[in-house]
Amino acid sequence: MISWKGVFLLLEAFAQVFPRERKVKLVFVGDGPDKERLIDTAKRIGVYPQVHFEGFTDEVEIWYKTFDAFVHASILPEPFATTVIEASFAHLPIVATNTGGTPEFIEDEKNGLLVEPEKESLAEALGKLVNDAALREELGEAAFQKASSGYTEEKITKEFERVYESV
Repeated sequence: MISWKGVFLLLEAFAQVFPRERKVKLVFVGDGPDKERLIDTAKRIGVYPQVHFEGFTDEVEIWYKTFDAFVHASILPEPFATTVIEASFAHLPIVATNTGGTPEFIEDEKNGLLVEPEKESLAEALGKLVNDAALREELGEAAFQKASSGYTEEKITKEFERVYESV
């Protein structure tokens, strides 16, 4: 958990949409230098009972199976958002910020919701996804289909090899 991954942005957007909605949970899986500050922020803004901090795991696939949606909220560009692809293989609907390589995979309203890295846009997308089960199902299936068609480990490895050889 580090600020440039958008963890504070996500927490604030979550608090805006679900200020005291106990049925909706936000789960952070991972660890990092900003974890304690993130926990303090969750307490300060009043959503701590709804937010779970699960720590680091090597078995993230298990967590994907328990989620109803996945959020990739990076505020700085990442060249290849591996977690977005992993979540897609789990048939999860995805909300992602329009940064780095993520828009190369996520097409807004087709296989995910793509938003600007700011609180209002992210909050709107979270509310939209949570309140529409059919949309979650549609986006999750479309993300899975896209990941399956071109983002297998073998294909990605071959593409990286091709790029390395050309350099």
